[in-house]
Amino acid sequence: DWQSIIKFFIMFPLYTVATLIGKPYRTNISNSISLSLYSWNELSDSLDYNYEASIGVYADYCYSIELNLDSLPPIQKISVFVNGYECKISNYYAGKIEFQEPRIFLDSFGFAQIDFIFEMQNFDEINCSTIYFPVLVVDSINNLSVQRMVKTIYEKSPRYLFGNQQRSQDKRSLGNSQIHDLDGQIETLGKIVTCYEENFRYFKTNAVSRLEQIESIKSYEKVKNITLKSIQYIVQHPEQLQKSLGLTGVRIEKSNYFPYKALITESKNNYDIYENRVIVGFLLSVYKESLALYEKIEKQLVQFDFPSTPSVEGYTSSAVVILDIGKSRLRKAQLTLQRLFGQLEKLYNIYSRMLSVSTIVVSYIPKPTSIFKEIKPYRTIYNLMIEWFMYGSYNFERENILLPLLRSHKIYEMYALIQLLDFISQENYVLESSMHYRYSNLGDKAYVQDVSAIPNTFNFTNKLSKKHITLYYEPAIQGRSHIGENDITLYRNNSVSLKATRTARPYRPDYIMKIQNENEKIYFILDAKFSQKSRVLVSYFPELAYKYLFSISPIDNESHVKGLIVLNGKGAVDSESDDEISNFYDNELDDYQISPTAKIFTLTERTEKSKELHFNLFRSLFEKYI
Repeated sequence: DWQSIIKFFIMFPLYTVATLIGKPYRTNISNSISLSLYSWNELSDSLDYNYEASIGVYADYCYSIELNLDSLPPIQKISVFVNGYECKISNYYAGKIEFQEPRIFLDSFGFAQIDFIFEMQNFDEINCSTIYFPVLVVDSINNLSVQRMVKTIYEKSPRYLFGNQQRSQDKRSLGNSQIHDLDGQIETLGKIVTCYEENFRYFKTNAVSRLEQIESIKSYEKVKNITLKSIQYIVQHPEQLQKSLGLTGVRIEKSNYFPYKALITESKNNYDIYENRVIVGFLLSVYKESLALYEKIEKQLVQFDFPSTPSVEGYTSSAVVILDIGKSRLRKAQLTLQRLFGQLEKLYNIYSRMLSVSTIVVSYIPKPTSIFKEIKPYRTIYNLMIEWFMYGSYNFERENILLPLLRSHKIYEMYALIQLLDFISQENYVLESSMHYRYSNLGDKAYVQDVSAIPNTFNFTNKLSKKHITLYYEPAIQGRSHIGENDITLYRNNSVSLKATRTARPYRPDYIMKIQNENEKIYFILDAKFSQKSRVLVSYFPELAYKYLFSISPIDNESHVKGLIVLNGKGAVDSESDDEISNFYDNELDDYQISPTAKIFTLTERTEKSKELHFNLFRSLFEKYI
């Protein structure tokens, strides 16, 4: 059956009921599914949200909404948002809402959420939302493009989004270590296993020990030399004497006696020294760490377990497409870990029996003794200890970033961010610093979908040209009352929106690129839309141009806005044509370039060899300035 009508029961004190009516394009087939709505303060901001796996909406369906408003006070305005993007209402009558673009999930990928804002005649507001539910998309080359985008985020996010640092396991304040991925940590475990296997023969025959004198009671035949203690033992233990048939021995009256047993002092190798205790203890610690990592992966996989979503031929659950990338990677790591900690357990048992040392816990880099410095097998293992503890325990940042991305258009936004950062680095700029700046004058809802753990301000320097580039992610361009925040020398110059309403809210472009030298600051404003170019032109560009070209001004004479660039993440359906840059001014004169510029940059991953093309296209936009 076609899934097309979704009934929303609003589970807050007003008990209002809404029905979302959807149809496949140019058909009248329909069905119904129920889903709950919650007030905003009832929804958790954590990643462990409860999506409704049995319900899916179709990206290319046309939807309208019917509301039962009997239990609500008189309403003067209703606003509807999908993943934070407002759906413009074309008609509202008797509780029924129709949209200018009825395919309200067309640009959604992964999960979708609908927000409602009811504004009463007394200007009170009631805000409510659905939980997240899957978006089913038409099978196409664009889905492959999104998968490649996610892989790009996987590969590059540690470098740019997590500060390239993670906490060292060493408890002695040795500082932070360069971040590694899960595969790197498992590779280090493999090196530890191989090292202990290769050095087993050495430790069995040549392990360092200290020579100790051990006293023991043994047969007199094994006495090699007589000491004072040996004589004292014989005198004190006459019961050990036995008659000798010969003429030698201890003469007592008329008989000769030999001791049956005697006190013997022998030299023996004692392997229970500090370095050997560390060698064995490190094996035990690594074994326990590998078990803990295995359990962490198991818990992580729970977040990627996505029950089957009803669908029809020709559609794919877009959430599953993305989650499977992380899931398959974790499963592979888990299988390798399972093999490794089996080997580690076996090695620990062998080494602990062979060296017979006291058990210690090695939880940080041990002190570098002369044995660890001078004897090669000890030095090799010691270097692996440094690598292991300075490495840091894996914190799954790379996997965790998937869930908030799947809530909205964040996948494409994050992909475009990494592409911009990669381009700047490619142009001989060094990332000097990155930070997360929290802007003022933003509503509570502004941060609900924000991946606030990652930096949003990236500062680059070109050592040769002395130019600086700052890339801002989701900045706030404020009005006069909050001017100059985060060193953005732009401000919103009016309070009139394109809908002829007045508001003082900051503008929130996806990115701002600021190119700075001693004399001026040049700004490009960029916005990312996971949409086709034709839709960007008609549905998005007019409002973006009004906001970012007409309604933004510099605060000083050194600052200049050079242009607006809209990145769009979908190509034409099933088209494999190359990505390109289009001019919004399609009637621009050949010999006169309009300023500021207005461009649409189709930036996708529809082909596997797009990286060089993307750099060349970025260079054509910015080469003059950077």
